Amino acid sequence: MVFNKNTSLCKGSNYFDIYGVADKQAVNYINKSMSLPNSNFFKEKVILVDAKVQAQKPDIGAIQSINLSVDILRKKIISTPGDDIVTNLEGVKSTGKKIIIEGALNLSIQYISMELRHEVYNFNYGEYFSTYIMLNNQVKLEDNFSIIPYVESFMVSEIYPRKISACTNLFLVASRLSINDYDKEIEEDSDYEMDIPSSKNTNDITTFLGPQDKEWTNINIKEKYTIPKNKPDIGKVINITSNIIVRNQRVVLVPIKPPVSSGGNIFKEKKLLIDLILNQDIIYNEFNNEDNLISVQYGVPYSIYISINDNCKFTDSFIIDSCIEDLHVNVLDKRNMFENISIFFKVNKKTYF
Repeated sequence: MVFNKNTSLCKGSNYFDIYGVADKQAVNYINKSMSLPNSNFFKEKVILVDAKVQAQKPDIGAIQSINLSVDILRKKIISTPGDDIVTNLEGVKSTGKKIIIEGALNLSIQYISMELRHEVYNFNYGEYFSTYIMLNNQVKLEDNFSIIPYVESFMVSEIYPRKISACTNLFLVASRLSINDYDKEIEEDSDYEMDIPSSKNTNDITTFLGPQDKEWTNINIKEKYTIPKNKPDIGKVINITSNIIVRNQRVVLVPIKPPVSSGGNIFKEKKLLIDLILNQDIIYNEFNNEDNLISVQYGVPYSIYISINDNCKFTDSFIIDSCIEDLHVNVLDKRNMFENISIFFKVNKKTYF
């Protein structure tokens, strides 16, 4: 990747250089890809960063430069709910196909220490991310796309003695061009991909949403799990059992009526707020002892909302259904895993006779 240079000013600091923003090579590939017929597949992604200095290195006095790069670690085309275009109340469309993307934003940070000698140090940091790009239903599961990442902007908001906080705007394009520069695959033996029963029968997924379904949403969850201290090191993930428990639901009113956004999103006054827990039971074999299977459990709380019809009452109760489209785990090291999971939620108002 060609590193272009920008200059940034952070609160309480001098100017420092940022490399890797507005890559001209990526722009050329994107323009070439967008000129192809039926190829307007893209998405913007905001990535928040808290890059921490390793324990053995001194405190940060001032930043000298930051080098940015993006690695695409995984891409997979999947069938999604809706065998054709299905639109929810917010104008969001499910088109029958999407490409799941996992990657890493890499930072190499050069800084001057706070020590009296003011020596220059360097530390590296990687922030994993996951997202998806909607395709169209004419795309086949075996089609090949290259993912082109383009860093639109990178802003450092705060510099602390032991970390920096920053925000990155990333533009991702699914290109029909074959571009090896942007496809860096992770080792297959470090992965676990959940064998979702519905994925064996495409109809099981596509029929989750029908033309009449308008109250739904699609979320993409990423989590980094650390093995508890009393558990042995990870060799390979063998199986994952997922369970979603709804703890609470509540109808709320947002008393504003903005127009449709420039991106086509429609604002609805009434929303169903849902508190849930994603439970994971992960089974792995011990490092250097394949016969010893270990189980660890994680329960992660989430809150989501789904726009509902304006005629719904605050006392209404809803049936909440979920559908896991894709689940993938990458073993980062002997103690840590990164998980990406894509889930559809839809609601139907309960009726009483």
